[in-house]
Amino acid sequence: MSHYYFEIASNFLLFRSFVFALRLLNQLSDRLLQLINFLAHVVDSGDDASVHFAKSGLHLGKHLLDQLRQFSGVVHVYQSS
Repeated sequence: MSHYYFEIASNFLLFRSFVFALRLLNQLSDRLLQLINFLAHVVDSGDDASVHFAKSGLHLGKHLLDQLRQFSGVVHVYQSS
């Protein structure tokens, strides 16, 4: 009879250790996915910085062209008068 209780107890402990291992694997996979998600943002931030830099450069170039066009229009008016 005591052998029967020992078998039940050992099966229960085996089941509990299996559940603990599954929970541990779940936690580790969650942490790994959080790390990968964080690294994706770090990688994208470099791309975002280069895109923002390019956009600001294009905006500056457009502004300089507008100023040059206005200046050349003023110079043209003075030359023609």
